[in-house]
Amino acid sequence: MRPSVEVLEFEVHRYKNLQEVRVEWDRQVVLYGQNGSGKTNFLEAIALAFGSKASLWQLARRAAVPLHAEISVVVRGDASELPLPPSFVSGGTPESFRRATAFWNMLGVEAGTSWREAVSGIEPAALADLFRSFADRPLVRYRLSELEGVEEARGLSRGWFDDDLWQAASEVEFRRSYSRTLVLEGPPPGWLVDLAPDLPDAFAPLRRWLEESEPRRGRYVDLLSLPPRDRAPIHVVWLASERTADEAVFDLVDVFEDAVLPAVALAEAFEGVLLRDPPDTSEERPRLESDVRFWLLVRACRVATEALQLVAPHLELYPDGEYPTGLMLDTRGSEPAPALRLTRRGDFESLSSGQRTWLDIGLAQGAAELEQLQTDMGWLASSLHRLTSDQQLAIGVQLEEQLSGEGGEASWLVADLDAALSQIRRSVGDAYDVLGGSSNAPPEKRDVLVQLLLEGLPDWRDVITPPAVLHFYDEPERHLHPGAQRRIIDSFTHPRPHGVAIATHSHLFLGRSGWRHLHLSPTPEGAVVTAFEPAAIDIDSPLSAQLGLTHGELLALTRYVLFVEGPVDALVLGAFYRELLFEAGVVVVPMRGANEVVSLAQMELLELVLDVGMGVMLDHADAGRLEAGGKPRTKEERALIDLRRRLRGRGRRMDLFGLRGEDILVYIEDEAVRAVYPEFSSWEGLRGARRGHETLKEVTERMHEMRLGMHFAKRTVAAMKELGLSPRGDLPTVVADIVRAANATVR
Repeated sequence: MRPSVEVLEFEVHRYKNLQEVRVEWDRQVVLYGQNGSGKTNFLEAIALAFGSKASLWQLARRAAVPLHAEISVVVRGDASELPLPPSFVSGGTPESFRRATAFWNMLGVEAGTSWREAVSGIEPAALADLFRSFADRPLVRYRLSELEGVEEARGLSRGWFDDDLWQAASEVEFRRSYSRTLVLEGPPPGWLVDLAPDLPDAFAPLRRWLEESEPRRGRYVDLLSLPPRDRAPIHVVWLASERTADEAVFDLVDVFEDAVLPAVALAEAFEGVLLRDPPDTSEERPRLESDVRFWLLVRACRVATEALQLVAPHLELYPDGEYPTGLMLDTRGSEPAPALRLTRRGDFESLSSGQRTWLDIGLAQGAAELEQLQTDMGWLASSLHRLTSDQQLAIGVQLEEQLSGEGGEASWLVADLDAALSQIRRSVGDAYDVLGGSSNAPPEKRDVLVQLLLEGLPDWRDVITPPAVLHFYDEPERHLHPGAQRRIIDSFTHPRPHGVAIATHSHLFLGRSGWRHLHLSPTPEGAVVTAFEPAAIDIDSPLSAQLGLTHGELLALTRYVLFVEGPVDALVLGAFYRELLFEAGVVVVPMRGANEVVSLAQMELLELVLDVGMGVMLDHADAGRLEAGGKPRTKEERALIDLRRRLRGRGRRMDLFGLRGEDILVYIEDEAVRAVYPEFSSWEGLRGARRGHETLKEVTERMHEMRLGMHFAKRTVAAMKELGLSPRGDLPTVVADIVRAANATVR
């Protein structure tokens, strides 16, 4: 499988109230901020630069057209991001060839059958070595240099009910182009900085980067100009506004009609390469086109239904015919009707606000699916038609073997097209690896598909490496019941292959693992972006006030309450396992003595109000023995048994966790203790120096005049973290047991 495109960073120099906003990206990002902070504007700017056609229609009414090079993305791609080698493009006429030739001319390179070979002759040798390191997974910045169509679309109504509106909207064409630079993860080596003034014009981005002030430079160094492109390797689906039935159907029909012709062409070419009797074109063409139209709608409905069922599991979208205006919504198990026709205004408006919002989101995702299919199918159909009969036969054999293994029948099937898209993309990608020098195959044995690449067919890079698809949601929780909100959050936590970014005011996202959390604060100079860890938030922190969180909202993130013996236990757990426990919804509460444990059994908050799991962790306790019905041996264990008995009488359960260590402080490594208290010997030595029934605290104070309290814990824990040490023994195992118990709790 070819490596996927990885999004590393977005940058917005200026857009509406945003100035110099740079964000390191991740597959799951959530943005918080008060109204007017710029979180929606940030996602909007990215969607303008890289969004789908339907996304641009949604944005047109409120968007500002960005200036040249104001919005950019840094991606980690594959060899298809690099210009074709000079030996293959010299004298070529396609525009992509001319651009590649100009690039190599700027570098002074005249020959080479691969990227590695071409850059090997560059002087000095250190620069050639640097370039060779980009051959497989180059870092490339795409800057939006031109955007057309948004101003024409602004304020223009669209809908399928009115032919005049349809005609005017269908004439709008969105176009974008991007300048590109090869980038280096900074800082640049000293020899490169010294060399920069004397490098060719292609290195102008490096010289500009070096002239920038430190705050504006960022993490990635713009190194070298690359040929521009009209497409970027990311595809953003903007899911912000709630459209009318007219608008939603128009956006779907718009991309659907664009996809029909390339889909039919691919189906015809596909049938031609299979080892089957060729169809009678005059008779079979209408049937084939009808099947293809239906297949496209099935693909769109499948994607739309997946989104819709997050909030309405009983709803399912399906095509009634071969045209988007026949889309039906199956409402089995719900009122008021067994099925609704999406394109009847009354049917659409009979849905609840939350259902309409997520149907709208689903239709936008379905439109984006068809838009990407159009790119793939158009190029692949053109490629297949250019092959000789022998070459088609070779591919046909491969496809027949694959389809027979998947239960294919002796007629055209939807599954066949899916298989063809996958198989041919893989073949083309393997061919390009030869050109990029990433393959061990010698150049003289290039696959025939390499020749197709050399003919300069459009959009072939988009087929080789499918783009990174990002879904942007603006307050996806709106109009939803709390149960539905939790379902969509759970779904986002385990995303499909695409990435997710959310702008929200909901505190519920704080309790989910695997997210990159960002807070936007408005200032006179623009928005300031701060990354934070939700586990570090408490009610007294400044960030909780900025997020607008109350005690109750923080408490709502709790799924499990863990009682520990005292504040020192809470400190140690927080120091080493804060994020792990937070992600599991665990709140650690010190008991502060056995008498306090008994009083907790009477607290209505825990017994009756909070629907959470509960557990107790004790030092020097045998939890297994207590669970098996053993008698308690200490006052803490007696209080624990009493508490659990009271809770069970009210239908509640208390989990028991025991540490073999006599005190949680014995899990602080000897080395860390000696870093603060050089006279300290070891915990083992202290245990061997006891007199009579001395406790560990008593023998420590007698031998070293040290008190095993909060001051000792803070200093030694800090030393342990500075030394890069982690607790050993059974503490990590017990914490893992606590997390499992919390995750098993049903809220």
